[in-house]
Amino acid sequence: MAEVARRSELMNRVMARMGIDAAAVACAEDMACYEARIKCLACIMERQCLQRLERAQAEELVEPPEFCANAGFFRRCREGVRT
Repeated sequence: MAEVARRSELMNRVMARMGIDAAAVACAEDMACYEARIKCLACIMERQCLQRLERAQAEELVEPPEFCANAGFFRRCREGVRT
């Protein structure tokens, strides 16, 4: 259960750094958001994702990492396009 919470928080951090309101996305894009969370839970790139967040520090991430399975979802959310 701790891993689920940790990975969910990591996804929220990535979204926040991209300027995406995770709560708004969850309401507006419920199924797409659910599917994205499942991808994050199964992702094998957690360490790289954390390292990228740490390197960027307080700077906003403009683009999701190339290795991210949710890159398209994050871009759509940021642009306000419904999935």
